[in-house]
Amino acid sequence: GKAHVMNWLLDNLWDEETDAIIFLDDDIRQVMAHGLDCHDVKKTEDEFYQICESNTLLAKEWGCGLWGFSPNSDRLGYYEWAPFRLHAYIDGGIQGIVKNDGLRYDEELTVKEDVDFFLQQLYKYHKALRVEKYYLRKRSFEGDGGSQEFRKEGVEKEQFKMMQKKWGPDVIRPNKPKSSK
Repeated sequence: GKAHVMNWLLDNLWDEETDAIIFLDDDIRQVMAHGLDCHDVKKTEDEFYQICESNTLLAKEWGCGLWGFSPNSDRLGYYEWAPFRLHAYIDGGIQGIVKNDGLRYDEELTVKEDVDFFLQQLYKYHKALRVEKYYLRKRSFEGDGGSQEFRKEGVEKEQFKMMQKKWGPDVIRPNKPKSSK
């Protein structure tokens, strides 16, 4: 897994001048924003840096240790009057870590280390900043690369059991099958 590399970066790159360490998944194709006219907008690299800076500042002001984007690209799930959530899941597509507080990625996990890190943040701070306006277009689970070598059914089940043991069955639950109605 990549947790040991991320922990090394957290342990070795943080200094008194560091505002945040932002981890980006390697399968991101584009940073997108929900537009007011129901047309999503591609963000430029410069706009992305500004988005990172402003959300890092906001997360710090609100006492969060972590910020990220919505994992949902569906326009129907975005509400302009509710641009932020403090108790909603933040995946590993982008994780902006704004506090050097000793929280680290679980190196026993080869998949779902981002879920575990998010849960650690919730446990410690009781919140994490999810910015609903932005989402990532990704190539998740396509082809080779990334965590594909770890995403085998047996490994996923083993990791699920480890997470359930760590966080409990009320927090880590299997996905419910979708109704066929």
